[in-house]
Amino acid sequence: MSRIDELVTAFEGFRRSRDEYVETCRDFAARLREGFVKFMECADEDVKFFPPSNGYEPPRPGGGRSYSELAAMEMGANGYWRIGLALHLRGVGVVTYELLFRYRDAAFEVIFESDDFIVLKDLDRSGRLFIRMFNATKRFYENYLQDVLTGEGPRRVVGFLPARDDENMLT
Repeated sequence: MSRIDELVTAFEGFRRSRDEYVETCRDFAARLREGFVKFMECADEDVKFFPPSNGYEPPRPGGGRSYSELAAMEMGANGYWRIGLALHLRGVGVVTYELLFRYRDAAFEVIFESDDFIVLKDLDRSGRLFIRMFNATKRFYENYLQDVLTGEGPRRVVGFLPARDDENMLT
């Protein structure tokens, strides 16, 4: 085998491995969203993907942009995928989350709101992550007014976009 053939073979092996890795991560993101919908006991259309670098854009009358899990996934320099989830709270607004994850040693490492990660070998055990997301959102709202009144300012661990009645975006 010539050297050029060796390089072609190495590249083809890399491409196959990369494609398998991306598909594994895409599937994980899709199942993670489905699990979050079930955990929150909300309608499927109330949880959307978005690419974190673009931020979330609420749907506008006459349509809006929506993203598949793969279109919302962004690879970071640290080897973690970044993905955004938007939770529509009907009549209230939209809560946004940014998650980082990677597949390593037959499990997913997921980071939300801190530097520590949760290891998920099975998505059926993702309750810890969803509880953390739920509690961070609940804490934000429970403390928001008090933080503003004391002048400390709220510590935003999740994003929030208020509903705009003129656009009827959540009803």
